[in-house]
Amino acid sequence: MPRLDIVTKETAIGKQKELLESIEQAKGRVPNILGSMAQSPVVLEFYLQSSAVLANCKLDAKTREAIALTCAAANSCDYCSAAHTAIGKGVGMSEQEISSALKSESSDPKVAALLTFTEKVVKQNGEMSDGDVDALTSAGVTQEEVAELIAVIGINMFTNYFNHINQTVVDF
Repeated sequence: MPRLDIVTKETAIGKQKELLESIEQAKGRVPNILGSMAQSPVVLEFYLQSSAVLANCKLDAKTREAIALTCAAANSCDYCSAAHTAIGKGVGMSEQEISSALKSESSDPKVAALLTFTEKVVKQNGEMSDGDVDALTSAGVTQEEVAELIAVIGINMFTNYFNHINQTVVDF
């Protein structure tokens, strides 16, 4: 049972209603996590705008979803594992790519380096060595992509923690 009530279009007011209607129009429904985030329109807008901005980074959609899956698995977030499995399929990830990302693995050496780093960030609370960062650059990850990786990990850590604290019911 979620700790925060899910705001629906019927119970929403003001900015909540505006945001939920735009989500439903874009996605066809409002996932439970976003309905709970709507308790604070500021939080929901933060998440939506951050996600929209990150969609324009150098890391492509499949790579961002692989990172999200690795974060979800490393944080034992069932909600995000389910959500990003569905989203990953939507951006063209195969079952094998999804399964591999949940284990911090990829057949692409550059993506594998990103996922290994991501898992270490989660498990080591962001305390990374020079060698960890060097492994990224040795795999062809640019400094711009390292900065973007940190942001993508950050937004996924936010949703993982949100779901843990809220006990969001999986609806994917």
